[in-house]
Amino acid sequence: MAKNGKIVGVTVATNKGNEYLRSLTDDSEGNNLSNLPSITD
Repeated sequence: MAKNGKIVGVTVATNKGNEYLRSLTDDSEGNNLSNLPSITD
């Protein structure tokens, strides 16, 4: 979903062939992935 722009505020980054979510860079720390709520089933 992030690759298709369906998740706001994140992008998909790659490191050594592994993809991961990364928050978009801005001046606010409140919207970083580490500060967002967790979703559990």
